[in-house]
Amino acid sequence: MDKIQDILSQKIKPKEKVNQITQIIIEDSNYINNLIMNFKRGTDVEKGTYATVLKQVSSGNPGWIFSVFP
Repeated sequence: MDKIQDILSQKIKPKEKVNQITQIIIEDSNYINNLIMNFKRGTDVEKGTYATVLKQVSSGNPGWIFSVFP
């Protein structure tokens, strides 16, 4: 299981899940591939979490998304 799935399986508030996953992505942009793979097979709730993570990451650094997805 990867870090993102570990966080999703924890019994913590959704906002805390978003914050933890956002921090992982900010610290290591290589985890974006895990996020995309999880998005493809995730539930609707998980997809909403991933979308919120991407929104948070890109709001702090709008150019980040273009560096990850050239």
